[in-house]
Amino acid sequence: MVTIKSKQEIEKMREACKIAALAQKAVEEAIKPGISTWELDKIAENVIRENGRGSSRKRISKWSERSTCISRFNMCISK
Repeated sequence: MVTIKSKQEIEKMREACKIAALAQKAVEEAIKPGISTWELDKIAENVIRENGRGSSRKRISKWSERSTCISRFNMCISK
């Protein structure tokens, strides 16, 4: 089923994508030998917060202490 989005919903999605891209770029630039996924998560979280937003991952999952789902392995996990 396809849901037609309103102009306001599309603009919110566009803004979220821009912030996600900024966070991804910051994480990519910080990757180096020895850095932990925890440190990378904090970098992403800071970018998200600097842009006036919070992590939906933290808000949705009461067990998650992280803002991102970063793996050092070549894998993708989705719910």
